[in-house]
Amino acid sequence: MKKHSAYTIMLIILLVLTQSIYAGGKKEEAPQITQETKTTASGKVLAPFTSMNLQGEEVSEEIFAPYDLTMVNVWGTFCRPCLDEMPDLGELYREYKDKGVQIVGIVVDVVHNDEKVFMEKLETALSIIEYTKADYPHILQLQDLYDLYLKNVQAIPTTFFVDNKGNIVSKEYVGSRSKDAWREVIEKTMSEYGN
Repeated sequence: MKKHSAYTIMLIILLVLTQSIYAGGKKEEAPQITQETKTTASGKVLAPFTSMNLQGEEVSEEIFAPYDLTMVNVWGTFCRPCLDEMPDLGELYREYKDKGVQIVGIVVDVVHNDEKVFMEKLETALSIIEYTKADYPHILQLQDLYDLYLKNVQAIPTTFFVDNKGNIVSKEYVGSRSKDAWREVIEKTMSEYGN
């Protein structure tokens, strides 16, 4: 397991704590739905947002821009079905990233106000990713992502697709699937919504 610099870890903690404090006084506003987003499958948008990856780097909706489609997989470190499908998702990521489709994981339980608990959860998530070879990008579920869409997620794993602007273009897929089943979903979604 790679050790992370104290600077990186402190940046993650600072951002999480800042988001928690800021969210308490922030007026919740619905995301803007433009004419373009009204034509998507769900009418929902996963943009704009600011979050962080598990290495402490800032991430925004720009993560979607280089790809025609992004498969967003919402998971937790405590969720056995989530962990069971991660090796297959890692293989699919490597198979499809040069075909205009990427996979992004959003881990829902690496957040806590206690620094020690947060660090333990972060290390657990990083260990799972390394063990399962799920080497696609993973980001934290911070307040922006929660407010935009994830507050409506009822179970994990939940997976959906977004276009290169963050418009949600598919239904939610609740539960884990095999590699072949996910490949079929990816191919179908590519034919319907890919450029």
